[in-house]
Amino acid sequence: MRITVIVPTTAGPRLVVGIIARPRLPASLVITADDYRPLDDITERYDAFVGPAGPLRRGLDLDDGSYELRLDAPIDGGRSWELPVALAHAARQAGAEIVTSAPDLVVWATGALDPDLAIRPDDYHLADKLDLSGPLLGRLQKAGARTLLLLPADPAPAALPQAGDGVAVATFAAALALLRTAMASPQRPALAATTPDDAALPAPVAAPLAGSGPRAIARSPVLVIFGALVLAALVGLLIWRLRPAPPVVVADPPPIAAPSQPAGGNAGIGVVIPDTPAAPAAPPQTDAMAAEASGATIPAGLFLQTKRDMTGDTCVAFLMRDMPTIDDEFAAGEMPAPLPSAGLCAIGFASPATRQHSPCGSIRRFSTG
Repeated sequence: MRITVIVPTTAGPRLVVGIIARPRLPASLVITADDYRPLDDITERYDAFVGPAGPLRRGLDLDDGSYELRLDAPIDGGRSWELPVALAHAARQAGAEIVTSAPDLVVWATGALDPDLAIRPDDYHLADKLDLSGPLLGRLQKAGARTLLLLPADPAPAALPQAGDGVAVATFAAALALLRTAMASPQRPALAATTPDDAALPAPVAAPLAGSGPRAIARSPVLVIFGALVLAALVGLLIWRLRPAPPVVVADPPPIAAPSQPAGGNAGIGVVIPDTPAAPAAPPQTDAMAAEASGATIPAGLFLQTKRDMTGDTCVAFLMRDMPTIDDEFAAGEMPAPLPSAGLCAIGFASPATRQHSPCGSIRRFSTG
């Protein structure tokens, strides 16, 4: 790739004519293309910049030895040449050809670098440099060259009307990345017979691909069918995910049939009833308790007390779930005969002093457990 590197100054743009390795020279130097005498103002700083201890030697891993930097015109002083010269070294190291005419890519940059290759904040007279470089940039762009305009990030160059196509960078590493990207991108063909108005128009960002558009898609039925299948699958998946959940149906348990006896002995088949837990039987002692109480004589001054389960059947609810009971109390001559045994849980005698505190519990207690 052919690359032109512009070093802008307040006296006008300077071009890098070439960089030549000089391994036998004791120090690097800067000269103009028409003179062999070093430029005293920047030669010493350039030698320190690319020397064994210089930041550019470390940043680019340059070969050992000295270099000769050639410019088309001298630079009187300053340090803003450091960034464009560093990019010229990087382009040369990448195999590009440094030229001053008919380039594929034009690099315009300005900025002084610190020991860590960061761009030092400064004014750099950007407005003057852009104005002075405008005619040269216009001629190179009109000839078909692409332009990489790199501006220091501090101060922000956005307010400069001439910097509309520029990119603000803060370090040499950022500028180097942009340079490598520009070198790897396709070259733009030269513009033929362009007018000034045409040259002012911005180039399109990307040309449309060949064969693209509705006609190209219509000529590919396989792509159309594949796209329709994918779309149908996505719609089906969406419908499936949004469908309401089916109601939960709980089946009614089958009715329990009444038992039937087969006719004629073993002939026929009887209905089998599933085993169901039977209700607890009445306590075997209940009848004896009732009989004993019915035939007993209540002594004078005592009371016969009974506890009955509220269900009127067994004492399971009273004993197992601590359910309330029906309490009865009989004095002498008041007890029914016979005493009912259904639901009877406890029998006891109580004196007038204890009848309110422990009915059916102070003398005798029966349980079914």
